[in-house]
Amino acid sequence: MPNNPMPPPPDPRVVQGMILRGYTHPCSCHMLFTLQAGPGAAGFIRGLMPYVQSAQDWGDNKPERMLNIGLTYNGVLTFDPSLKGQFPNEFETGPWSSGSQQSLMDAGASSPDLWWNGYDSQAIHCIVHSYGMTADALSGLVAIVEQAAQANGAKEILPLKSGSGRLEEYAPLHDYVH
Repeated sequence: MPNNPMPPPPDPRVVQGMILRGYTHPCSCHMLFTLQAGPGAAGFIRGLMPYVQSAQDWGDNKPERMLNIGLTYNGVLTFDPSLKGQFPNEFETGPWSSGSQQSLMDAGASSPDLWWNGYDSQAIHCIVHSYGMTADALSGLVAIVEQAAQANGAKEILPLKSGSGRLEEYAPLHDYVH
């Protein structure tokens, strides 16, 4: 039997922070987008890169604000359509596929059909997770995301039927992961 050593762990400087830990910032906003294929999608992501929080340990100096980005299968295809069919089925079909809602506990009162605002879930290309230690810190970061979207043709999808339409949380709780 060949000896296959474990690969080294990924460099935390090149991994988004939310991959390795939950954030406990009291304020958060999660914005959904449809991206324009080609330069628009790349420009949007490039505009947000200076604010993306890596997985590096920040010790006792928690960042005042930080951001992470998630792409759906359809979002990845806006960058390179030739990647179609090259990902696991679970990534291609997405969380709204058969059985996923049950495994995510998005059923009953939490079911997406109660909060999606009547749009096609296939139109979701990107989610931008923004976090702030204060409402003002979060608002400033959300404004940066809005500017990058406007400059690059990214269209925000507002999924909730009430409030601002965005997935927002303002909870002054310590060590609470949204």
